[in-house]
Amino acid sequence: MDLKDFIVETVSSIVEASADLTIKFESHGVVVNPPANSYGRGNESFAEDSVNFANRRVQNIEFDVAVTASSSTSGSGGGGFKIWVAEGSAEGSHVRSNEQVNRIKFSVPLSLSASRQEKDNVQKKLNTPTTRHVDGMY
Repeated sequence: MDLKDFIVETVSSIVEASADLTIKFESHGVVVNPPANSYGRGNESFAEDSVNFANRRVQNIEFDVAVTASSSTSGSGGGGFKIWVAEGSAEGSHVRSNEQVNRIKFSVPLSLSASRQEKDNVQKKLNTPTTRHVDGMY
């Protein structure tokens, strides 16, 4: 599997699992991907009906991948260079190979679908008259 396919499959699995969990457990009162506090006050307890919890969370999917770069020459005189996420193999009667393993660390920011509570709180916030000034916001 190449790196691109690995990332696509991993992110797809996370997004699909989040959607499946939302459907499966919403009737039990479980909130998958609860909205964040609008005023950025850290990891407070989630208040389901509070208009302060109306911002979309950004999640970072962190990857730490070992990538193998290999080059080989065979009796037929060809050579090549490929990057693999998984181990590869070579066939032939005479093969010389050289492999180098590197680690790549990166993250992909992602915002999952809004929960029902986030959508409700955004609507409540839009319908609530502003009466006070907090942290530079009205």
